[in-house]
Amino acid sequence: MKVFLVLLVVVALFVGGFFAYMKIATSSPSPTPNLEVTLEGTLTSVTPTSEYSFVLKNKTGTVGINSMKVDLSQYNNKKVIMKGQYSGSVLYADSVTINQ
Repeated sequence: MKVFLVLLVVVALFVGGFFAYMKIATSSPSPTPNLEVTLEGTLTSVTPTSEYSFVLKNKTGTVGINSMKVDLSQYNNKKVIMKGQYSGSVLYADSVTINQ
């Protein structure tokens, strides 16, 4: 009788684990959201802080800008279109083009 109960518990755990695995394995992963933003404005150098050394000014306000991919100094005091991602309140630029 004890062997039967132990065998029944083992089978129940196996079947339950199998169905739990199948539910996880067949569920589709959630898509990664696109966090890239595009901003237009005038890029201006400022006294460097620990977070940024440029700001982008436009009619909606001012945003601190930093980049590890683009040399921002070549766009100083120019109207630009900038694409990147936010980290906190700072936009990290991935690409910059001059806005004619």
